[in-house]
Amino acid sequence: MKKQFFRHFRRALSLLLCAALLASLFTVYAVKETDFQSILDAGDRSVCGVYLVTQPKFYAETVYPFDGNYALYRDIQTGGFGIVDYRGNIIVSPRTEAPYPVKYLCDNRIMWSEHLYEIDWQGQLPYYEYGYLGDNQGNVLPGLEEVGIKQRNCGVCQDRVTGEQYVWIGQFDVRGTEKQGNTGYVSMVRRLVNSDGAILYYSNDIFMTEPVNGVCVCCEVGGRSYGLKDVTGAELIPMNCDYLSFMTTDLVLCLQNQAWTVRRTDGGVVRELPYDSMSNTAYGIIAKKDGKWGVLNKDLDVIIPLEYDSIQYYDFPPFRFYGTVGGTKYMISEDPDLTYCGGRNFPYQAGILAKDRYLICEDEDQYTGDWYLVDGQGQHLFPEALYWPGGYLRGKKLYLRLKEPEVTRIYDLDLNLLEERPGTIVMDETAYARTCTDETGKNYVEFYNEVGDVIKTINGVSVWHINRFGLGLRREDGMCAFCSPQGELLTDYIFTGIGDMSSGSRENPYPYYIGNQKAEDGYQRFLIDARTGKNAIMENAEVDNSVYAIYPGTYFPFYVNGKIGFARVTAEGESPFRDVGESSWYTEAVKFCYNAGLMSGMGEGEFGPKVTMNRAMLVSVLYRISGEKTASHGFTDVPEGKWYTDAVNWAASLGIVSGKTETSFCPKDPVTREQMVTILYNYACLFGEQAADLSLLDSFEDAGRVGNYARTPMAWAVSVGVISGRTPTTLDPKGNATRAEIASILMRFIRYMAA
Repeated sequence: MKKQFFRHFRRALSLLLCAALLASLFTVYAVKETDFQSILDAGDRSVCGVYLVTQPKFYAETVYPFDGNYALYRDIQTGGFGIVDYRGNIIVSPRTEAPYPVKYLCDNRIMWSEHLYEIDWQGQLPYYEYGYLGDNQGNVLPGLEEVGIKQRNCGVCQDRVTGEQYVWIGQFDVRGTEKQGNTGYVSMVRRLVNSDGAILYYSNDIFMTEPVNGVCVCCEVGGRSYGLKDVTGAELIPMNCDYLSFMTTDLVLCLQNQAWTVRRTDGGVVRELPYDSMSNTAYGIIAKKDGKWGVLNKDLDVIIPLEYDSIQYYDFPPFRFYGTVGGTKYMISEDPDLTYCGGRNFPYQAGILAKDRYLICEDEDQYTGDWYLVDGQGQHLFPEALYWPGGYLRGKKLYLRLKEPEVTRIYDLDLNLLEERPGTIVMDETAYARTCTDETGKNYVEFYNEVGDVIKTINGVSVWHINRFGLGLRREDGMCAFCSPQGELLTDYIFTGIGDMSSGSRENPYPYYIGNQKAEDGYQRFLIDARTGKNAIMENAEVDNSVYAIYPGTYFPFYVNGKIGFARVTAEGESPFRDVGESSWYTEAVKFCYNAGLMSGMGEGEFGPKVTMNRAMLVSVLYRISGEKTASHGFTDVPEGKWYTDAVNWAASLGIVSGKTETSFCPKDPVTREQMVTILYNYACLFGEQAADLSLLDSFEDAGRVGNYARTPMAWAVSVGVISGRTPTTLDPKGNATRAEIASILMRFIRYMAA
């Protein structure tokens, strides 16, 4: 009897311990693995995306975008050249008999050429290209048939009052061009024509054109003498100036008879300047006096003292210039708040982290030399040498990468040490990595968590690219892949060579990489989303070779099986899908779910807001929030390897969902509104008991249609604001949920759970 009692007692105790252990596992797992606040922050953060403007619908190659609205293309089938806009409309059908369009100037005014030359690495035509001015049908404008245009010396002026456009063109006498066998010097002339092609002004001496109140031209006479005439040829400033440059649209900097003056465009002298030499730049006027150089602003106030042996325009904000003193280079800022006022004692290889916090390189080679953190007087703030680029400023924290020991130290702006962490490559506040070498000389990369534990090691690779979204890894064979800050490979090793990927810049917050993948006929270029490692446009979409930089609001061409389409990068806060308008009731929710990584598009730049959500889709969303791979749950209609397999198994193992039968889950069945809230309720209950007031359902006319299994979840969802009625008086519990509805409910659910 006693033995039987102890046997039952041990069994009961074992069951209690197992139950307690399981309960603790569920609770710890859910809380530890799900940071709803981070999801909320990501959802509310505005990020850029890519969406299709036009489907690939006609065969084309050799596409050269220009003007932001049009592109020159060559048809694969006919070999003819034409023009297409970014909405997929063919402006000029491929014509082999027409000249080749090479540059869009303004409405219906395009430069044409008889020959298409090779494009240089910047997507530009060679400097010596000759062409003609015509309309968008390939017709050369009357009167200009015998004039060759120099491609890089043509542009547009616009009258600011009337809005009329004027085209100025640098031209050559056709009889003296290379086409006639004369490869010697050819003098260039300029003409100014209106939008109808009528010649307004002709001169052998025009060297540039500037719109001053719409229509003024700057001319060159007799070699190196300058003056100003209007479009009728009337002289505004005498044509005997040795230097002439526009400071504003109404003021001109002139050198005449060895004296510098500022003049109005009508020739009147505004001010005489006591300098020996001057040069106008976009951000100031470089001036020389008594052998020393400095910089003036546009109001002619000295902003950089005249104390340098030389000064050159640099434009690396906040440093617009660099100068030399005794053979040493210094970066120069016009900002008086910088403690390096005027750039004195500020080496050329330098960077600014914050006010009075600078990084300088004391070696000639900034990539291998030692960097140091210094103050405004050039004094070392720390004795330790830093890796290039030395450190980062993230928020109000300084991350400094030490060479020895290989660690990252984190300071506040007052240089109080907050913490020290392993690794010299910093992606965010919690992700660190470094490239190591073993005894045999092989490279490997270690990844650390926020407390300094090695969470992953990848052998046979080194780090060759870094940004806040992750790392580019390079193998010994030169193949490259992109991984997350935690070391999760987002792409295969399919990219070739260092530098084949470029990421979002200061001007472009969209995180992308253009990766070159070797193909039989050369290289294919793919636009890779750095957050997911997937093609940002559509599967197998190849970016056109003319795309070198992608910025928000811009259009760019891509290919799919030889057909060309156009995509667009959205600006921050803009809808990332072309079928989600800026004023739709679900726009905010779609942006939220996209930014948080909860829901993606259905391909081809569309979100599908009216598409019915199925059971597999919804479970996959929750799996992205808080999931890990689990063993198969035994559903016969959930085979291994499907995009929803891991998500269904995870949700079923936690009791978030159940099958429609013991053996079938029915992943493709539409999810109803009551099924949806039941799944969310079950998930929320993993984090604690969820209160529900069933009386709240009484205010809805169709409350009786709510299934018994869903009454408590539905009452909970209404009480916490996760769901509202489809009308003020109906819940429509049996109605199928659309993707737009799911997005809205998920946004409210995340905000509830984060709170």
